[in-house]
Amino acid sequence: MPLSDLFSPLKRQFWIFIIVLLAVSFGSYALFQLLPQTQKTTIYFSLKPVLTDRDTPTFDHAESTSKMAEAISGWAKNPQFREDVASQAGTVINNFKRKLSARKQNYINVFWTLKLQDTEIASSDKVIAAVISQINKRFTALNKNSRAPYAMTTPEIFSETQTLPSWVLIALSLILGLGFATILAYMKESLGGKISFNTYLKNLFPNASILTIPEKLGKHDEKLLEQFILTFESPRLVGTFPASEKFFSLSPTDTINHNTDTPVLLVKLGETTVNEIQNIKAIFGPNVGLIVFNQ
Repeated sequence: MPLSDLFSPLKRQFWIFIIVLLAVSFGSYALFQLLPQTQKTTIYFSLKPVLTDRDTPTFDHAESTSKMAEAISGWAKNPQFREDVASQAGTVINNFKRKLSARKQNYINVFWTLKLQDTEIASSDKVIAAVISQINKRFTALNKNSRAPYAMTTPEIFSETQTLPSWVLIALSLILGLGFATILAYMKESLGGKISFNTYLKNLFPNASILTIPEKLGKHDEKLLEQFILTFESPRLVGTFPASEKFFSLSPTDTINHNTDTPVLLVKLGETTVNEIQNIKAIFGPNVGLIVFNQ
């Protein structure tokens, strides 16, 4: 199918396409502005073993440190840990489970990630302090009287506000607008049972002569139409859309002689219905001429 034929519904539904494009694009951009602001905080610290006279030559400090780092990372999944953090910070954090996470890097580094949104950001300092306090509290308890004690470095804290750049929001808005406008333009003709493409007519009338008119009805080349019509023996014009009778002298279908006359069908893509053209084929058969207006 030629690209000009494929995109012809967009040209015919130009104003609907433009209105929907603008409405959806501006609406999407306005909604994107309402997306919650997110502050991402990373808390980083390292563990190191404290050597004691109880160490033995076979004691694996690397493996032991890795297990300690895994244990500390697992506290982020503990509901009681999150409850203690919120209580100490004196705030309520909705869906806290999804906003607090931790992971081990190699065998000595631990990264905690905290994501707060909108009004929660105002309490971020208290929440961060509570997270560190609860980590230290549990670390001290876990480390107490341990055969392999550990020391924790001073946590490093980095916070950043995560927002999408304006150009990304504009691009996403335009993509949504183009998508909705394109779909609606095609659906308007498809759901209305209209013929949208020349390919359908070529498949329905494989042996018919077809003249395609790119200009709008009323601005077409009348001489070209006359030359095409005169190529048929006893041509009789048959309209398949309402506006055709305003520009052409049409013949009623019951006055056309099937043996001597040649029906020349006036078709307008986006207006002529599939049902109409199929009924005409059922009456006159496949031996017809076609004048197709693309706009």
